[in-house]
Amino acid sequence: RTSINSKDGSQFLFRHGIQIPTDMGLAFYNERQRTTVSCMIIFNLALAHHLLSMAEGHQSKDDSSSINLGKATKLYELAFKLHRDDLQDNNNVLFVLAVVNNLGCIYRQLQDKGAASECFRHVLSILMFLVDCGQVGLFPLDGFFFNTFYLIFEPSAAPAA
Repeated sequence: RTSINSKDGSQFLFRHGIQIPTDMGLAFYNERQRTTVSCMIIFNLALAHHLLSMAEGHQSKDDSSSINLGKATKLYELAFKLHRDDLQDNNNVLFVLAVVNNLGCIYRQLQDKGAASECFRHVLSILMFLVDCGQVGLFPLDGFFFNTFYLIFEPSAAPAA
């Protein structure tokens, strides 16, 4: 089960590694399968660095926690780019939600509000699409919604009349 609890309890982090189907075997038959497995492995590496960073704490910019967080960021970005560039397999909604959500969590932790908001807007847009298509029962979405609530309920910048 996924958890809404981060170290401070304020965000949802998708914490599940992706298992490579055993029926794929060691011999990949085509480029698409190789790309899919590469995305899975890269995501798992990113998640491992992300969780390790959280376990080590966030003391200073030079500590191993920050180094692991930087590695996680780069790996999530690479997994997303590789998945996005693979035009034949651009339909794994849970993968995209997990990668973009976890990147948003990192950016929020690093206090990069612009990048975090961009990630969570992307997550919200996917969620709204799933709701519109009636596909909300495919997998648990509550944690993803949890991270995007602030976008929905943000106070308006315009003063009340």
